[in-house]
Amino acid sequence: MTPTTYDRWFAPTIGMQLDGNDLTVEVPTEMHHYWLNVRIRQRIDDTLQLLRYTDVRVTFTIAIHDNQATCTRAESRKGPSDHTRRRHLP
Repeated sequence: MTPTTYDRWFAPTIGMQLDGNDLTVEVPTEMHHYWLNVRIRQRIDDTLQLLRYTDVRVTFTIAIHDNQATCTRAESRKGPSDHTRRRHLP
């Protein structure tokens, strides 16, 4: 992977939660979601296999910013804060 590819698609992601074998990763845009989930998904899965994390499942979540252009990174299990909504895409 080139540094440009990493900087573009991986650097702006945030590991939000590891619950058992389920890893939730926040991405900033729908394009990042598409790119990581569809275009780079096989590379991600292959890397997890190589590192022997065979049971880890990665889910990408898009951060949706409020009207003040800020984003609350943390989200409780009860639901998003008043300032942030999360949307899961298949």
